[in-house]
Amino acid sequence: MKAFYSKPIIRIPRHGFTLIELLVVMALTALLFTLALKPLVDTFNLTSRAGTLIESQTAARDIVREIRQTLGNAVYVYDNVQQPINIWVNDQNGNPVAKPTRFAIVQYVLAARQGDQFPGAEEIDPTSGGRMNSNNRNLNGVALPLLPGRTIGRIFIGLANNRLNDTASVAIPFVSYANQFLRANSDNRYLLYRAEAPAFIFDPNTTGQNRSYIPNLMLFHTVDANGNRVDTVNGALQVHDPNFFYDNSPAGGTESGAGTRTWAVPGYKDLNEDGVVQISENWRAIAAPMVFPNKADLITLERDPNTNAINYDNTGVPIVRPLLQLAPAYKENAPAAAGSTNNIGNEAPNAAPTLFATQNANWANPFRVIVYLTNDNNVDPFSASPLTLLYADGSVDNQRRMPIWTTTLNPNQALPLTSAMTEVGPLQNPTTGAFEAPNPFYAMSIDSRRGLINFEFSSGTILQQNGVPVPAYFSPTDVNNSLSIVNNLPRSLDLRTLPNALNGGRLSPLATTRNWYNRVKIVPGSERVIGPDQRPGPNYGYPIAYTRVSGITGTVGRNEYKLNYDDVVGLPDPDDPIAIRLKKGYIQFRGDDDALTPTGTPITNVEDPRVGIYRRVGIPELRFNAATGANELSFPIEVTFNFQTNRSKDVVKVDYLTFEQMKIALEVRYYDPRTGVAQITSLNDTTNVRNLKR
Repeated sequence: MKAFYSKPIIRIPRHGFTLIELLVVMALTALLFTLALKPLVDTFNLTSRAGTLIESQTAARDIVREIRQTLGNAVYVYDNVQQPINIWVNDQNGNPVAKPTRFAIVQYVLAARQGDQFPGAEEIDPTSGGRMNSNNRNLNGVALPLLPGRTIGRIFIGLANNRLNDTASVAIPFVSYANQFLRANSDNRYLLYRAEAPAFIFDPNTTGQNRSYIPNLMLFHTVDANGNRVDTVNGALQVHDPNFFYDNSPAGGTESGAGTRTWAVPGYKDLNEDGVVQISENWRAIAAPMVFPNKADLITLERDPNTNAINYDNTGVPIVRPLLQLAPAYKENAPAAAGSTNNIGNEAPNAAPTLFATQNANWANPFRVIVYLTNDNNVDPFSASPLTLLYADGSVDNQRRMPIWTTTLNPNQALPLTSAMTEVGPLQNPTTGAFEAPNPFYAMSIDSRRGLINFEFSSGTILQQNGVPVPAYFSPTDVNNSLSIVNNLPRSLDLRTLPNALNGGRLSPLATTRNWYNRVKIVPGSERVIGPDQRPGPNYGYPIAYTRVSGITGTVGRNEYKLNYDDVVGLPDPDDPIAIRLKKGYIQFRGDDDALTPTGTPITNVEDPRVGIYRRVGIPELRFNAATGANELSFPIEVTFNFQTNRSKDVVKVDYLTFEQMKIALEVRYYDPRTGVAQITSLNDTTNVRNLKR
């Protein structure tokens, strides 16, 4: 039997890597790649952030330049202090809420351009609806003289996607605010937009020669005389709407075809695909972003510096800070310049100015006017202790009347709240012009549009009857009887005291019983005296304007008078009957006649104008009526004048916001798409609204 044997097994060693070796190699490789690639990645990220920062800086400069140019060329800028815009954010429970925010929108009116009258094929005048009949259609440039145009512009902050939730009963964005760069689940950031639209358009429901201009119901609402929304072509245009960018109202209001393509603007898109043309969709079609949409965010939510958690107010709404604020410039303690303090032509070389003006006009509410008072023209009101102040607050019922308060302050004492002050102002009703306060201490009115503080008032505002200003009336007979040879008094009247029979018991602005008597005086040159014509002839006894003569050297003749505007300095004994001639409101007529009997009775006090017998001296008491052929009582003496209660040393200062200058505070946040880090550029500037309509 053949023997078998086994060959020896030769084991050939295998040259491989163990698991540990592989892990070590992988770790070393990763380390080498990290060391090699991290600088490259960091370089890419740094380059990306640098590029985003450059974009942010460029955008900030471009935005500020465009805003400056736009507002600088505007004819009018609307008050945005009391006109916020809604910014939609999520509350603590995740529900979308509208946060009214000020200074995140500014509205303006562009200047009229030469081609504005020809927006379509028809040459129609928007003021009348008639044809313009112009032969030149190639007009361009701003029309002169400068007038407001038909275009209303808006610069505002709005969501990138303003699509509305069509299932909601009210206008709610379909996607509320979210920033994906801040690890949000969705993304709908705020952008900066600029939109310009005509306030009036051709009626889309008419054609041909019947076309006429109507309020632009594609983008705006209209209201009735009471401010109620009507949305008809017969209503008044409602310029401001805080929720216009999220308005689900059908374009066209209540007119025919509302909500259809008839009322769509060029470029319209049905964002929520409901088949209805909505105002918000029209605004989105004409609004052009002023920032790069993929990177920008124009709001930020206030966060806790330690936890980075969003801060909420007491209602559960996040505290929002818009990154663009367009606000009127603030002027604090600005002096109001006085008008002329010389009235030499009326013998008042040191007259107190009646009109004060600030450097800038078009104030916004609220504003504050402070008058530093003095009772002595030789004393600086700032040197008095305590100070006496008048205070007018434009935020209180400014549309109907202007309340004024007075107070006294010790040095370094703050101005108290109005509730701690005494109301002293005239409370002048702007409709009737009448004073509503029965006996005020001081009187001034404020024109915030023109930046004027006026201290001059017509006597008719005090003497008004049934809301209508009336003059003061005096009897010619009483004036004639005032002549006194014994006391050397000429014919005269005293504006401080009004005859009850002719004036219905009304009290003169110069009455000694008024609180302001020590301060009030007649504005030089403001008086108008109308009395019976003293010249013999057919006009004898009929009204004619009298002429003032010099109170120092002038001799009073026919149809002339002298008048004291203020008390003469250095009055004699007030019990002296001559002293009345030196009092304010004393009017002197011709009376120094030599044709008097020793008893002081004029020898020519008989008049019969019917047969040509006239007074030689004095005020006519009769006149001839040619229609009846008989004599009748002459026209009474009628006097109107303006009065003021301020003194020449009074100082006026104002705290106000002015729309002649707009402050631009811009913070552009561009988020780097590689790192999600915000690149921030901040700019602050001021622009003048040069063409502001006053």
